Amino acid sequence: MSTYAKVNLNNIVENVIIADSSYILSQEGMWIEVTTLTGPANGGQEYSSEHKKFIPEKPFESWIFDEDSFEWVSPAGAKPSSGYWSWNELDQEWTELISELSEE
Repeated sequence: MSTYAKVNLNNIVENVIIADSSYILSQEGMWIEVTTLTGPANGGQEYSSEHKKFIPEKPFESWIFDEDSFEWVSPAGAKPSSGYWSWNELDQEWTELISELSEE
């Protein structure tokens, strides 16, 4: 058994199921097998037939899709690598949640 996503004419995922390939062949519509190469699929997500991948869900309204990396990126760049950060959509910047502990 494998995971399959049913994609409509607008390349939007309508349903995701686990089934045998013989069952999928008996079904109407376009079904895409979900693999490590396609990435995960969820209802409402878009499928890029050009790249043969499911486009990840957009995490924030301001983020931009980078077709080279096939990821959503923040307008402020990558999250800092050290510390604990959260995206602040209102200010469109990374906000540090916990500062590094100072020595006492």
